[in-house]
Amino acid sequence: MNPAQVTVVIATRNRRSRLLATLTQLAQLPEVTEIVVADNASSDGTADAVRSRFPQARIMELPRNVGAFARTLGASIARTEYVAFCDDDTWWTGGSIRAAAETLAEYPDIALVNARVVVDGSGSIDNACRAMARSAPIDGLPGHPILFFQAGAAVIRTKLFLECGGYDRALFIGGEETLLSIELTRRGWRMQYLPSIEVRHAPSPLERDDAVRRCWTIRNRLLVAWMRYRLASAARITFEALCRAPRDPQVRAALLRAVAKAHWAISRRVPIDRALQRQIDALPFPPFA
Repeated sequence: MNPAQVTVVIATRNRRSRLLATLTQLAQLPEVTEIVVADNASSDGTADAVRSRFPQARIMELPRNVGAFARTLGASIARTEYVAFCDDDTWWTGGSIRAAAETLAEYPDIALVNARVVVDGSGSIDNACRAMARSAPIDGLPGHPILFFQAGAAVIRTKLFLECGGYDRALFIGGEETLLSIELTRRGWRMQYLPSIEVRHAPSPLERDDAVRRCWTIRNRLLVAWMRYRLASAARITFEALCRAPRDPQVRAALLRAVAKAHWAISRRVPIDRALQRQIDALPFPPFA
């Protein structure tokens, strides 16, 4: 495999030191030959620092914060067949990107592969990955089949990612991969979790407002339900939000934000088939956790 087939795309905002640490890790990997940093209008000198210390990276200075859509913009200038996504506090370990690209080359019906995410320092595996590993393997395919993936720990076919709309600008941040996951699955593509490839995560709770992120994530789950879920399932998740809203201020704020975008969501409504809806409904993740 030619390592130039893979571009690493990173979205960032005002986390210069974290980003530089991640780029330092990626720069040590011989398989990484192209890096795109999509900077969400940082005010801490991120772009200048990247240009100074990592001139080999391509920096996109966005005029405003567009959230996860920055990843889509970054992928749009990739010159390679595959794109590997990571966050400014995550990085791919040696050999993982190469193995992911080789898997996609060998299995033409797989759209993307999701890595095992390991918390740096503790060595613990991300809870979402633990859930992915519980799905039964399919004969003839590597890893475990998944319906949803992690936006910052996946390698995907670049052209396909862009054809499916990437991460939608209107969803901003929080569960932004959900709509793309549904689109890939309904088109007949497979997604696989490969525990043999790894992304390291160095989280810092002091730099992230989990309450705000939860609000955006719930809002996006409602919007995606209104856009893609069948009527009964969309009604069920909406009813649960209405029941929780009086006692949960984040659910209440998310519901209000979703209602403000309801016309947009409904105008893009294309319900999935019953088989896919049954698979989604059977997933163990709680929509309002």
